[in-house]
Amino acid sequence: MQNTLVQMKAIFLFSLTLFLIAQTPARAAPEEDLLSIDDYEGFQALVETQASPAPLKKGESVLLFLNLNLNPKEAAALKRVAQKTGQTLVSFPDDQLLADLTPAHLSYAKSSAKTDEVAKEIDILQVKVDAAILPEQKKALGTRLQAKLDEIEHENYEVQQGIRNRAYSLALQHYQVDPSKDSDLEHQASAAYKTELTKLLTDLELRKVKVKTVVISGHHGQYFFGDLTVAFNESDENETEVFDLYAKLKPLTAQVNSIALWGCESINENAAQDWLKLAPYFQTLLGYSDSAPAGSRANSAAFLEYGLLSRTHLLSARNREELKGRLLAIPGAIETASAVVVRSRRLGDVMISSFIFDNRGKVELSRKTEDLSKSLRCSLVQDDIHSTMNTLTPYFTGESPLPPDETLSPIKRAYFFLHHNEACYVPHDDDLYSVFEVGLLRFFDSDVKFNIAKALKIRFAAAEKEIEMAAAPAAAFSVPNELRSVKFGELFNQLRRPALIQALRQVHELSKNLILPKTRSLMAALKVLVLDVNSKCMPFDQWHERSDRVLAFGCPL
Repeated sequence: MQNTLVQMKAIFLFSLTLFLIAQTPARAAPEEDLLSIDDYEGFQALVETQASPAPLKKGESVLLFLNLNLNPKEAAALKRVAQKTGQTLVSFPDDQLLADLTPAHLSYAKSSAKTDEVAKEIDILQVKVDAAILPEQKKALGTRLQAKLDEIEHENYEVQQGIRNRAYSLALQHYQVDPSKDSDLEHQASAAYKTELTKLLTDLELRKVKVKTVVISGHHGQYFFGDLTVAFNESDENETEVFDLYAKLKPLTAQVNSIALWGCESINENAAQDWLKLAPYFQTLLGYSDSAPAGSRANSAAFLEYGLLSRTHLLSARNREELKGRLLAIPGAIETASAVVVRSRRLGDVMISSFIFDNRGKVELSRKTEDLSKSLRCSLVQDDIHSTMNTLTPYFTGESPLPPDETLSPIKRAYFFLHHNEACYVPHDDDLYSVFEVGLLRFFDSDVKFNIAKALKIRFAAAEKEIEMAAAPAAAFSVPNELRSVKFGELFNQLRRPALIQALRQVHELSKNLILPKTRSLMAALKVLVLDVNSKCMPFDQWHERSDRVLAFGCPL
């Protein structure tokens, strides 16, 4: 009887064990469990913010967040910023965000027992190679060591590729795109990202919302919005597509006053110059200027939140010393090796960093400031000059009618910055005629005018030589003595002399039918030059009252 009870008890416990095992979820394979709980929850929380509670209304203030590469504390901070500033949070995920969210401390070499064993063999072989004395022995051990290194490198590549493929698959799922077998997942995810982002930006533009704040995250300055310097200066086809995406932001960013680039190496002078081209009236640009320090999530979240909320406080600083103090007083600013670009009417354009590197590469606290006024203005001037050239050149050469009024906005901005910093743009020879064609002459200082005058007279000689080589009659074109006798530095001071004006008109009349490239460009410049010196230009402050049919920086047709 007792044995029967023992057997029944054993059967019952065995059945209960099987039942409990069946109810326990299967443990995910190591390669499928790559995200920390905090990171994954942060991703989920931010994805939820993409669905706005109601359709955006015309004129509504928007906080635009791209990439979704923040931890939960930073995500919560961003939501609080939107609430406190009365903005609607609109977010969009990057196609590689899950790969970014992989914990930085993940050791690929330890991802499996096999690679763990290989890693130990490598350590042992390295010791033997270092201890070897005979050249033959050292060479043989070195060959074995290299073979093991190649083996573990291949193993790590497979692990990393698995992580990427998982990220791309989840990104496609989020974009509601079915994977195709005809191309790799990375290409599909990138294409889907660009398509969906274009849709978002177009929708925001059509709704005529006011984007007040832009936050873009991407560790190490990677991907589409991490570091603009790469995208603006590369000619690679992929980077050209990225630049096109940036261009779609421009109509939305006229009212942007705060920008946060959240990732390593995000803030530098180049980034400030490039963002000026997209958001010409931004007031503060903040983020990291050093690698984002590990384990500082609370600090980085605090700096993100209070940095965005401190815009007015920073702008109201009475001097640069006070501005430095206010930056360092922002919670998390020192711990995150932060940097801020502040564009203030009172202080100019200033970049302030809370850190500096010593000779040993160690980060130390510093009160470093850098005056960016000239570099930022020159960057915008060059960008707008080229934009103006492309817009108005066809008109000046008689190939098209006067452009619509809305195309004159960049001209006004270029005028404004030239007025404040005339010497920051020195045209190359290839830009010479275009500079004439958009009527920029009167805004350059004497040194720049000297260079232009010198280049102009060189071009006169080139045009003469071109006509001579084309076997045209010698009398068809010649530089009048009035132009030959003018010294380089005096050319622009004598443009109103009647004899010189007559000489310019004579040159233009004699060669207006010529079709030789250099001569035709020269004549286009002279045509505008003659018009320029005979025009009365309205003051800049009247442009706001009358912007219709304005030609060449306020000179009416």
